[in-house]
Amino acid sequence: MNVLAPIWELSALDSDLLKRQGGPYYPALQQDLDRLVGIGVARVLDPSHIKDEMGRWRLDGSYKLNTEFSKPIMECLKYFPEEQRLVEFACELALALSSLSDNEFDDAMTEDITYSTPLVTNGNRLDFSRTEFKNLSYLATKEIEQRMSALVTMSPGEKVHSYIRYLHMRLESA
Repeated sequence: MNVLAPIWELSALDSDLLKRQGGPYYPALQQDLDRLVGIGVARVLDPSHIKDEMGRWRLDGSYKLNTEFSKPIMECLKYFPEEQRLVEFACELALALSSLSDNEFDDAMTEDITYSTPLVTNGNRLDFSRTEFKNLSYLATKEIEQRMSALVTMSPGEKVHSYIRYLHMRLESA
């Protein structure tokens, strides 16, 4: 959900991704995760093989921080304001996404306005930093904020939660 990073006045960690049927693939993020697994800071849970829409096999799994090695790193982040904001954004996003059921979580990207653009088909790159692929998800949060402005001033966390609720409503109506 890099698309929501601007709500926290953060740049997207990576705006260039591979659009796949099973969800986005961020090559740079995957390399970083592989390194963290390699040095023991992260663990892979439930590894398996999945055949993608192109008929190719790929590894799949979930990641979890190894607290023995990650806790000192997370403690150090408190001393770096920019990184602390990134942690706060990631925590708020994780909290908002936890409101979705497992199936909704798996399908959330299919309803995301930026990711579901018909201009990019599965198997192709989507770089939402390019002007023709605007970050429509962020623009949607700004529209929600504007419509709510007469009633309430929304915090960054409330904007993230409102967008996730919007995805939930789209998934329910699909």
